[in-house]
Amino acid sequence: MEESDFKVLGIFRDSSKVVGFLEDENRDNIVPAHLQFFRPQKIAGKSLQLNNNSVFSVWFPELKSDSLLAEFWIKTLALPSNFLKIQNRLNLNNEFYFSTNDFQMFSVQSDETYFSELKPGFISKNAWYHFEILFLFEEKKISVYCNGELLSQKEFTALTNPDDLEFIFNSPSEETLFQIDLLRFIKLNGSIGESFENSNYTNFISDSSQVICQFNFDNEEENLNREDVKVSSSGFQLVKSDAPVFARAPELNIALIGEMYELQWYGGDYKQAVSYILERSAGNYSFSGIYTVKPENSGEKIYTYLDNRDDNSEVVYYRVKQINKDGSIVYSSQVKIGQGILKPFAVEQNFPNPFNPKTSIYIELFEDTQVEVTIYNLEGGEIAKIQKGFLRMGRHKFSFDGTGLPSGIYLYKVDTPLYSEIKKMILTK
Repeated sequence: MEESDFKVLGIFRDSSKVVGFLEDENRDNIVPAHLQFFRPQKIAGKSLQLNNNSVFSVWFPELKSDSLLAEFWIKTLALPSNFLKIQNRLNLNNEFYFSTNDFQMFSVQSDETYFSELKPGFISKNAWYHFEILFLFEEKKISVYCNGELLSQKEFTALTNPDDLEFIFNSPSEETLFQIDLLRFIKLNGSIGESFENSNYTNFISDSSQVICQFNFDNEEENLNREDVKVSSSGFQLVKSDAPVFARAPELNIALIGEMYELQWYGGDYKQAVSYILERSAGNYSFSGIYTVKPENSGEKIYTYLDNRDDNSEVVYYRVKQINKDGSIVYSSQVKIGQGILKPFAVEQNFPNPFNPKTSIYIELFEDTQVEVTIYNLEGGEIAKIQKGFLRMGRHKFSFDGTGLPSGIYLYKVDTPLYSEIKKMILTK
């Protein structure tokens, strides 16, 4: 996805008559607009198109949860459009209606009470929008988001569990025409931000939330044979999708091993990829490939490459370029590492601190080396040497006993042949 900034001057006309401006107070003001562009990828597959009284509905018998998140991509091809209603299965009342009007404004309505409209939402024709509808049953609240922005909220009374809800996408007339893609229902145990972060990808990654059901709409048989999901549909079409659904990029990590850098990456949409190219940039130059590998048919595979230090550059950047089967390209996030003097160890603050009379000092060695750990008073006098000799790479613990010493500030110094570090500690009696 590419981003670009434009500046726009808004004038609204009805035929030749000017009926409004983007900003009435300053009609000549040019307003910056942040736009995102994308090239459709093959992974988007097909989308569900509804028109001329077609219906697609989903409900979950016996589903119990404190929360339920419904999320989907939608593109309206005609306005106005009444595209979704959420029905109460207990009394068959239509609890919520989602629609757009002739002025491309989105609204959500309820027969019970008015929604709290937090900000206006505009839904243009022939453009994709991502909706997130979150039910919190303990709080008895529904929140409606579009493209990551909260638009509406409302409290409800008649709903107690997710199995009360039936989601009905319908096209009530020949004039109503829209497409939906990547419809998901999730037990959301984390924040709503998980939805925003996963909206462009077919796999939903979360440490705590659970995908109950997902429709990619690449075939008509999805989820039809499940006892815990009831799907009813008629009159719809599956058409080629141009929704912003992308192959997920790998995650890249870097670690120091002696005088070399270990680059590891995993994840990504390996089924869509034909190759991974590890790229490096040093000294403000453009990225260039240093290693290419073909993906294996496993989501658990970890790819590894060792790269030598480049002492001629202060900072080096790495990224993984994933080339997909349809020719599209996605990149991992960049990682960078400094090329200056590398600390051979890390010293933690002693614990407890302040202490009386004993405390512990922890040191993480990044390589095998000679180590000295010495305790000093503030005048520079040596109090004790608690380590002197060769140690292996890894984490080490040293104990210090201040029995017999007066209260005050003391120093502990860690020495290796190439580096030293000093920290303070407080003895309190």
